[in-house]
Amino acid sequence: MGKNVLIIDSEPEVIESAGSILEKLGHQVSGSKDGEEATNKIRQLKPDLIILDLILHRKSGIMVYVDLKTNEAWKKIPVIINTKIKKKTFLRTLEELNRFYPQPLPEPEAYLEKPLKPDPFTKAIQQFLR
Repeated sequence: MGKNVLIIDSEPEVIESAGSILEKLGHQVSGSKDGEEATNKIRQLKPDLIILDLILHRKSGIMVYVDLKTNEAWKKIPVIINTKIKKKTFLRTLEELNRFYPQPLPEPEAYLEKPLKPDPFTKAIQQFLR
């Protein structure tokens, strides 16, 4: 039986292309185009995996990531970052944010840079959706 995956990205074509790959692998897919909507969908859906862009409207992807990793109910949900932001830049931001939290925020389970490449994307999701 497939898993429940939430794709959070402000670009509808990314939600569509990533969703198509996931559906072909037998998973259920939901999409969200902004950070606030994403937070509500995480509460409702309790996804098995989240694909997260860091560049979002209404609430940044970085803040969605912080919410995920500081919420007891959500922090074990694997997160694959898929974004235009370089990994090195994200890790510096994470390092700065860690100065404000009692428990360090972990690195995401996988980090992919856009544009979405089907092979690395498929390998990354298969690690977490067995």
